[in-house]
Amino acid sequence: MRNKIIKPAILILAVSFASGYLFNLLSEDSLPIIYKPVNLEPGMNLDGEQAYRVLREKRALFIDARYDKEYRAGHIPGAISVPANLPRDETTARLKPIARDTIIVVYCSSASCLSARRLAGFMTYLGFRHVAVYLDGFDEWQQLNYPLEKE
Repeated sequence: MRNKIIKPAILILAVSFASGYLFNLLSEDSLPIIYKPVNLEPGMNLDGEQAYRVLREKRALFIDARYDKEYRAGHIPGAISVPANLPRDETTARLKPIARDTIIVVYCSSASCLSARRLAGFMTYLGFRHVAVYLDGFDEWQQLNYPLEKE
């Protein structure tokens, strides 16, 4: 009697696990089998995979330091625009509504673009405590075929 219940139960569990694993493997937004959290530390530089994971987990506010025209053409979903070419008082005004303990990821176009690092430094000066930089920025984001938003 016991074997009649255990064998089908094991079969059902095995089929369920296999189909779930296969679905996750083939899914566009698949989850890692072993979860490795991104420990966002102040001054941290993120790579593309880390930035995407932080975005998917809704753990940070993304700030685009590129020019308005570039931002409107395409940006990381949910990112707000704070272009590097703004005067300091306008930059401060755009950042004012953001709580100082918000986790923030700043990016620009690529690692050769210094705007994200400058803006991150200015935000730290203003009292933001959790500012990281997605160093390779939007160019890499596009190359990795991650989702985009357009204005």
